[in-house]
Amino acid sequence: MFLHYQLTTIILLLLQFLKCSKQTTYRNLFSFVSKEFTGQSFRVIHKTNAPSNIITTKRRIYRTTFGLEIKLKDDSEKKLAEKNKKLIGDKRLFGKFKDKIGVIGAYAVVVQCALVGITTINCQILEKVSNKKYVSKVNRRSVQQVSGFYDIINVSYNNSEQATYGSHFSSVPKKLTGQTFPVIHNINSPSNLVIVKCPGPKYKHIKTTDYFSLNDKINNMRAPLFTHNRALAWAPVMYNSSGLTFVNCGLLVIKKDNSIDSTTYDWTYSLNWKSKPDPKQIMETRTISIKLPSIKRNCNIVESKILVYRKDKKNNFKKFGFRDEVLSHVDDLFYYFEKPDNDNKMEVMIPCGIARAVNDLPEIIIKEHTSILIVYKNLEINVIKQEHVLGSYSIKLYLGKKTGIPDFYEGEQITMKKMEFTRTGIEEIQNSNETIISSFSIEGFQLLEFSYDCPTIDGTELVKKVFYFGPESESYVFPNEGIIYLSNETAIQPNCSIHKFTFGYLESITVNGVTTNFIELTDEGSKKNNLKRVKDFIFMEDIKKDKITINCFYITPNGNVTLAQTFEKEKKVKVVVNDKKEEVNEVKKEKAEKEELKNKLAEKDKQLVAQSKTSFEKLKDNIGVAGGYAVVIISSLVGIIIILLIAAVCSVKVLKPWILRKKIQSKYPNIFRFWNVLSNQNLEVYAETIHSKKYIPDKVKNQVISKKIEGGEVVESNTNTCFDSSLVSCFRDIEGEIKAHYISGISPVRTYIISDGPTPDKAEFFWELLYREDVAVVFGIIYQENDMIKVAHSKSFYWPKDTGKYGKVMVEFCGNLQSDVPFVTVRKFNMLMEYGHRKELIHYQISNWKEHDIPRTDRQIIQLYKEISENAGTEKVLIHASHGSGSRVFMFTYFACIFEAMKGNDTVDDPLEIIKEVRTHRYGGNISSMEFAYIIKAVVSYFYDCKMLVDVTNHQPAFYKEYEDLMFKIDGRESKMIVDIRNFLTFVNIIDDGKLKDLCHQFENVQKISEGDLRLQCKRFYTISNIEAMSKNKIRYKDVPCFDATAVNIKDKGSSDINGFIHANEFKYKCDEKERKIIMCQAPLEGSMGDMLDMIHRYKIGLIVVLVNKEEMNKGSKCFPYLNTTKKEISFGAYNLLYQGHEVGKNNFFTEYNYSVIDRASRLIHNFKLLHYLNWPDNTIPTEKQSLLGLYKRIIELRDNTNIVIHCSNGVGRTGTLAFIIYMMDVIKSRSSFDPIKCLAKIRKHRCKAVQTTTQFVFALSILYEHFKGQIEKMDERAYPNFMALANGIYEKK
Repeated sequence: MFLHYQLTTIILLLLQFLKCSKQTTYRNLFSFVSKEFTGQSFRVIHKTNAPSNIITTKRRIYRTTFGLEIKLKDDSEKKLAEKNKKLIGDKRLFGKFKDKIGVIGAYAVVVQCALVGITTINCQILEKVSNKKYVSKVNRRSVQQVSGFYDIINVSYNNSEQATYGSHFSSVPKKLTGQTFPVIHNINSPSNLVIVKCPGPKYKHIKTTDYFSLNDKINNMRAPLFTHNRALAWAPVMYNSSGLTFVNCGLLVIKKDNSIDSTTYDWTYSLNWKSKPDPKQIMETRTISIKLPSIKRNCNIVESKILVYRKDKKNNFKKFGFRDEVLSHVDDLFYYFEKPDNDNKMEVMIPCGIARAVNDLPEIIIKEHTSILIVYKNLEINVIKQEHVLGSYSIKLYLGKKTGIPDFYEGEQITMKKMEFTRTGIEEIQNSNETIISSFSIEGFQLLEFSYDCPTIDGTELVKKVFYFGPESESYVFPNEGIIYLSNETAIQPNCSIHKFTFGYLESITVNGVTTNFIELTDEGSKKNNLKRVKDFIFMEDIKKDKITINCFYITPNGNVTLAQTFEKEKKVKVVVNDKKEEVNEVKKEKAEKEELKNKLAEKDKQLVAQSKTSFEKLKDNIGVAGGYAVVIISSLVGIIIILLIAAVCSVKVLKPWILRKKIQSKYPNIFRFWNVLSNQNLEVYAETIHSKKYIPDKVKNQVISKKIEGGEVVESNTNTCFDSSLVSCFRDIEGEIKAHYISGISPVRTYIISDGPTPDKAEFFWELLYREDVAVVFGIIYQENDMIKVAHSKSFYWPKDTGKYGKVMVEFCGNLQSDVPFVTVRKFNMLMEYGHRKELIHYQISNWKEHDIPRTDRQIIQLYKEISENAGTEKVLIHASHGSGSRVFMFTYFACIFEAMKGNDTVDDPLEIIKEVRTHRYGGNISSMEFAYIIKAVVSYFYDCKMLVDVTNHQPAFYKEYEDLMFKIDGRESKMIVDIRNFLTFVNIIDDGKLKDLCHQFENVQKISEGDLRLQCKRFYTISNIEAMSKNKIRYKDVPCFDATAVNIKDKGSSDINGFIHANEFKYKCDEKERKIIMCQAPLEGSMGDMLDMIHRYKIGLIVVLVNKEEMNKGSKCFPYLNTTKKEISFGAYNLLYQGHEVGKNNFFTEYNYSVIDRASRLIHNFKLLHYLNWPDNTIPTEKQSLLGLYKRIIELRDNTNIVIHCSNGVGRTGTLAFIIYMMDVIKSRSSFDPIKCLAKIRKHRCKAVQTTTQFVFALSILYEHFKGQIEKMDERAYPNFMALANGIYEKK
């Protein structure tokens, strides 16, 4: 019977094996067990002298009842046996087991193993001895539990401990709950990379029915190290500077007993570095090519046990053994680990060392081009000769093939500078620096310097090389340029430009065979050979000839070039359009020709009369009187007929244009009506009508602007919901991340879409929008700073260089297309979404259209429109700028819609009504009167080009002249601009009511972040907001979030530690070769004064600017009153604040204090100044500008390269406005392109909601006008009062 029961149990076990497991055999893991079992096969003896009383054994269930004994021979035997006495003989053992795993589980139990001091691990089968009775035939004196009941082997083979690995994770309990994950690991290491242990694809937690699905990112991207049975995986993880480092290993599935149901858990870790890691502490800079160096100083490990992870600049990982060959790249980091074995109990391992890859200095080469080295004034110049210099060139940092790694420096950033060739040497052209990677584009001969900061073992070394891209001939002559100019025209006169070329300097000027050396002519000096130098030009004076040729001779690095120009004078010129629709000049000679013809005919008549008389007398003599008369009459008739024929031909020439004009007029009567209205008024007056309220849609005029309290300030809340009806259909599909509106029902040809410019983090939604909306052409207005052609693929570009995946859309770059428009790049892409079909997209990008700039020719927008229209057909066209939808976007949209609407509908004759209709679809749309004038000029020109308009009233020349006069006013003001602030004065030059309204509207939408994104970007703030006890001491206003990325950290805490939080953000940028460091923060609460002083002491704050007024400070509701004026140390937290004195500033508008912060523990003292501005009322702006301007000047005077702290009550309104003013001033002084909206976006990227109201925004601009008032009035005396009047109008409305 006993044997029967034993066989029954074995059968049950076998069935359980087949049902629950597909495990392979593991006999080979037990070297001490023979393949054929006998009665002597078991009771195997293992001897150990291990110091620990815990050992790990391999436990395996065999189909026999033989026992397995392990003898322990160590000093801890007695203690272990004593400890487990109370568990021996527990009669309820099976009952507990049944309660834990159920009856079916109990049926399948094979083994109970107990560790007894000197005796055995005795494993026997639990047998069924009678109906519904279960007896464990186990030697009771040898049975005990170890480490709780779950250490006893669970269900069958599938539940046996040897097939599960839960014990390998000490931080993860066997019984999981919804609160188990994420498991937090604190890391104290200078390394920014560690390896963490994750479950592998063969992992079983507590039962072999469990299974684990490894995260694809771990499997594919992190190059994991698997244990031999793939039950465990070690994966590299990088430190996350913006908060806790989150690791998702994968999905653990726990199947429930006796059920098909299961519970799933995301196996996650949160790695918390106790302090910001600094890999340099353990990093060694080593020369690495294809073999890894040994770093035994820190990693004294056997080579076969070394595991190396390489991290490149893109944070990609690759795993290596120490002896593996590597293809390294400069600045690659190699992290050395001791390879973890199968039984390693650690869950996080840190590297023992880090090697940084450097190599020999590279050579800068231009691929596929041979250069010739020349030396000029001890400077090496590499000359590349070409017939034409135009297009893209490939550049490389070349290390040499012998190293085995010629691409060691591939992808590195190279600085390209434009250089000027002068008599004394080579000079750098200011603000011409450009960062390139592998290619660049140039047009025309150039002198360029390329440089690279090369990392070395000792630091960095600058590698540089100068290239001259010049002509093939060393004495090159440019093709002669024919230039027609008017005798009374001052803009164009025969001249040579001194700085015409950067690759050569002007040596001499030759006119009529007479050569004059440049050095003989001084600026504003006397004439020589009828030549005079005026600033940057050599002009000819007293020109008597109508046609003259000037040869300008320039010296280049390897020879010379000659620029020959022939200037032809004309007295009267009219503008006509040739067959190619190009404007050309033609002298009006018609009257002279007609007069000459008339005189000739009269002379002929006289001669004929004389001849006829003579002939008639002869005829009478020869044929008689009758015959003579007959001949005369016939001759006269013939003459009359000939005259009539000539008259008919002439009439056709006159009548045909008239007939054509009537035909066009009948086809496009609306265009002629528009032209008639335009002809009867001055263009400048007509352009001002763009500001009329008549052309503002009713939905805009009637929309209610709500107000709310935010950060204790009253702010406007305009969601632009009145435009929601025109949002693109896929707006919800793209989660509302891109605001894009249809401009539909206006053009009979196609629908336009005006869209926000995509930021890098929103690119995936932008591409999805393009795909879902079937957009055929995108027109992106993306100005590129400091050069006409961008060579590096900027991070701000949202399109791929090759093929890229953007969210759900796969985008393939197919190549560039040809465009006849300068500074325009045309790209072709294919787009594909899952389960969708492939779609084509043509992408236009114009790179030289600056913000607030008006193109100098209407041909640009006309040609652009023609190309875009041809490629789009009747499909949709999307238009966007780099940010928002400013005036440039609307200028192109207005032009396209006006032309297409008036061409397709002969009832539409008012462009302003079309503009009004566009404004009903998308918020914004305000443009300046000059921008509107440009649109009208372009539309009229295109009407003439397309023969849709004929100049019946001969008003076209007058109209063109009016436009040229308008542009001349702008150019005239530009000529009076101070060079140092030209960027700002260019902005001032075009500001009017429409332009300022456009800026105010952009202000409302720039860097506007959704609630969801705010919670992702301000995690620490929202965590503290939910902890009432902490938030009341750290957060003054819960509706003013604080970014994590730019957060200030206190108390030596990490960026993710809530105890290191203070409501402050840091804003750093380059200024005058130094670094401007501004901290914007809220006013301290009583409970956060210690935090405030810690920040001052820790960040070495040199100056604090307080913008709450005296009344607010005294009340204490808006700011804790910490401005103590008694010379007594006052304690706040770990610091004391000591008043050192104060003085009142000029006009009593601010008070200047001196304070000290003293660390009570170390007694270290830090001194700082505090400026308390007294003149900023609550919930509004100062009533005058001089006091705040005086405060700004004092801040700049006190600058010593230390941090400046600015705070008001909420740290965003008044604080943001002052920081905005400082930043705009610095941008102006840097001579960079000036755009207040871009400046505001920069501020708001660092401090959430900075500059709260439109009045604050306009007030900040008025401070700039006040500061540069003298320079503005020198350019245009009306500009300053005009702007102030516009600003006051906005203040009054608000």
